[in-house]
Amino acid sequence: MSPQRAQEIWDSRLPFGELSMTDAERMAVRKVWTGMPGHTCFADALLRIARGEADAVQPVMIGTAVFTYGDEIIEQTPVYEGEMAGTDAVYARARRSIQMLGMPATDPVHGCNARLIKLQTATVKFYPRGH
Repeated sequence: MSPQRAQEIWDSRLPFGELSMTDAERMAVRKVWTGMPGHTCFADALLRIARGEADAVQPVMIGTAVFTYGDEIIEQTPVYEGEMAGTDAVYARARRSIQMLGMPATDPVHGCNARLIKLQTATVKFYPRGH
């Protein structure tokens, strides 16, 4: 995605902030977003691309890494071409996703803090795309 296209997407957002983009463009922004600090949002990544501060390479998703703790699914994270399910990049993406979506953090079962602790000893299984 070019900076011009990212700016076009930003400028054409709807009243409640909805963005009109293709799935490939959305994945490109998510790829940039996964490399940013945990206190950022999707719009921050899109604006970083629009300012030319990040290269939005459209990644090829090859499957999903599913992290389980016993019979509980802790997190499901995309795995991109060139990665393996157990690599640091995939674990970092899972941690970031848990931090962003684990509300409230102090919930003893589903909260961010509990899920992050479980992630350290979770079992990971790779599911190829299309299966």
